[in-house]
Amino acid sequence: MANAYASEKKNAPDSPNSLTIRNAPRIGIKNGNFVNSETGGKFTPRGFNYARLHKGWHSTFGRKTYEPERAEKMLRDLHTNGFNIVRVFVDQLIENGIVESKKSESLSSVYMSNICDFLKRAAKNNVYVVFTFPMLPQSKQYSELFDKERPDIRGINQIYLTRGAIKAKAKYLSDFVRWIKNKNPELLPAVFSYELCNEAAMVVDLPPFSLKKGFIIPANGKKYDLSSDKDLQKMIDDHTLLWVYNCVKQVKKIDPLTLISANVFTYVAVYRTTAGRILADESVDVRFPLRALALAQSKIDYLDIHLYPLKSSSIKEDLDSIEWEKTLKECKKTGKPVMLGEFGFFRENQTNITATVEAIKHVADQARENGFQGFMYWTYDTDEQKRIWNGKSGKGEIMEALKKIKFSAHGSHRTTRKNTK
Repeated sequence: MANAYASEKKNAPDSPNSLTIRNAPRIGIKNGNFVNSETGGKFTPRGFNYARLHKGWHSTFGRKTYEPERAEKMLRDLHTNGFNIVRVFVDQLIENGIVESKKSESLSSVYMSNICDFLKRAAKNNVYVVFTFPMLPQSKQYSELFDKERPDIRGINQIYLTRGAIKAKAKYLSDFVRWIKNKNPELLPAVFSYELCNEAAMVVDLPPFSLKKGFIIPANGKKYDLSSDKDLQKMIDDHTLLWVYNCVKQVKKIDPLTLISANVFTYVAVYRTTAGRILADESVDVRFPLRALALAQSKIDYLDIHLYPLKSSSIKEDLDSIEWEKTLKECKKTGKPVMLGEFGFFRENQTNITATVEAIKHVADQARENGFQGFMYWTYDTDEQKRIWNGKSGKGEIMEALKKIKFSAHGSHRTTRKNTK
């Protein structure tokens, strides 16, 4: 990775006055479409995920690894080629991330200054930013909010099923937004959205799901039967709504105009069939995504689905697994657009650039037909991930193919077509 762990002085962001902040209009939602809040015109998100990795983890804004010039070059390239959005990950780890130690009672000013620098550069280049928050920092201001450890809810399942962890996640998100607002409120319109988590999922190899018998009373105070798939799915759905409600409420206290989302992969992606089959399905993958239908019923502003189809000629099996017709109908009812926040292709499946370009065309066509209103390809140039074709792989063929994708901003909420090729 170029310039990784160069001196902080060399990689320091420009001074606050060295970048001109464009007063980008807010992107809002009207009648189930993304819109320019000033003109009322439709807005179609088209862009990339941008990820720098160190030791396999996100280092894009790291206190030691942020590369402002590289970020500037990427943002300029996106704008020049007609793209308007970029999705990035916030690192919660202590080594290089948003908090400096377990004793920290505030977010790192170095890390957050990097975030603000990136926003300035994005605004200058007419590119909106999606911030994604994979996990919680293990620092004092959040860990002290956790409930006393309980043996019937362990690991990542705590994030969604315990009151303290839900409260901690909501505080973390609101602290992040408040930091930007206090530093420079002019940067807030450059944020397209905050995504509450990356690919929100429970894990079934830990309690409560691994217990398989007895009863549990999680954060909402209701009782659920651990031997019943129906009860387990209801517990997940109920707590999806609770988790989202608390996070959205706290963030919108700070910035009422911002968009908030959550994203999931499909059940097929983790070798499962559909919702409501935690115990019935057997899979080598322990993850069980939150239900897209429940997110469509929640307080998020739009729904983000991630697709990595092994059969690039069809996404039907993936969408069927997440109850797509019901989910899309619910999104129409609640006025939520649907975004393809990640899609990409593995080299072992698409073995050359030509096959990848064809796969991009197939998936884009089907996504458009199935109601998606925009996309962010995985990734712009993450050569650190050897298995996946990124936008800069080859000689520009992938970027050219993505430039030609024309998602209609008003073509959402169609009935899922029955025969996808």
